[in-house]
Amino acid sequence: MVQAGVFDALEMKLLPLDKHCARLSEALTELLYWNEVSDWLRLASSIETVEVNTAKYDRVFMCDDHGYGEARDLLLRQFVEDFSVFSLVWGALEGMLDRLKLPPQPSRKGKISDACFHLKSEFRSKTFCLGSTARASVLPPYFAVLHGL
Repeated sequence: MVQAGVFDALEMKLLPLDKHCARLSEALTELLYWNEVSDWLRLASSIETVEVNTAKYDRVFMCDDHGYGEARDLLLRQFVEDFSVFSLVWGALEGMLDRLKLPPQPSRKGKISDACFHLKSEFRSKTFCLGSTARASVLPPYFAVLHGL
């Protein structure tokens, strides 16, 4: 249980995405038993590196590209890593929204739009503003897991 005043002393900062995914995965597993959603986030937090070889099936050989090929490979490797993490996190989001079964909004289409509408209508933006001092009574106890409390 989160004690009153714990969040007042907490320095609010953004976690690296892999740590955030790992903590959210733990919270979803331990508190809500959403293992199928948790697995997506656990996998996203586990990606460390991806290998990309753009010349693997390249028939054209450029003998003097002035480092272009290496720079391109490095850029594409980073893109594939980031895209892989994004895809897994997005899969977790969609899985979570499927479990929540939010009511559809007549003027909007899709579960992401439904979720955005629900969040806008249910929460005030000042309540959960990054960097503001938040009271433990306002935040659900499982948010403490995300901050390692």
